[in-house]
Amino acid sequence: MRKVVMHREVEKKRRQEMSNLHASLRSLLPAAQIIKGKGSVCDVMQEAASHIKKMEKKIEELKNRRDELKRNRWFNSSSNDVDEISSNSVTVNTVTDGMEILIKSSYLGLSRVLGELQKIRDDDDDDDEMDVVSIVSTRLINGIFLHKIHVQARDITYLCVLMLQDRLIKAIK
Repeated sequence: MRKVVMHREVEKKRRQEMSNLHASLRSLLPAAQIIKGKGSVCDVMQEAASHIKKMEKKIEELKNRRDELKRNRWFNSSSNDVDEISSNSVTVNTVTDGMEILIKSSYLGLSRVLGELQKIRDDDDDDDEMDVVSIVSTRLINGIFLHKIHVQARDITYLCVLMLQDRLIKAIK
């Protein structure tokens, strides 16, 4: 008789623990995946497995996106990328009020770049079309410099950005 009572207590404790784990698992599911009503243990476990698979897929997509951004980024600050930052490059990005010009070069001087920007400004009919707002230069490893030029401009078109990037690449060569 004593064994039966002990067995009942052990089984009751096991069922209570399973119930608590079931409730805990169910509470971790997003609201959209929580089954209406009580829901069976199997239903909750299927939803949890489905949610985990979706999250694994999302993590993989985010990792791929991060890797793509790293590959497309023209400068990576880690010291293992010395070869990547050994040549000159120009990237022109549009920003809210104009353009951001990123120049990676082996020389500090920006006179040719600023001269080219002045020529472009002089070519425009309207003098207020483009203004250099700020220039920040940073010396990186192996004597490479990173220049960030913020240019305010009223009319920015895709072709204008490509034309500017092409002209600045020629200017730093």
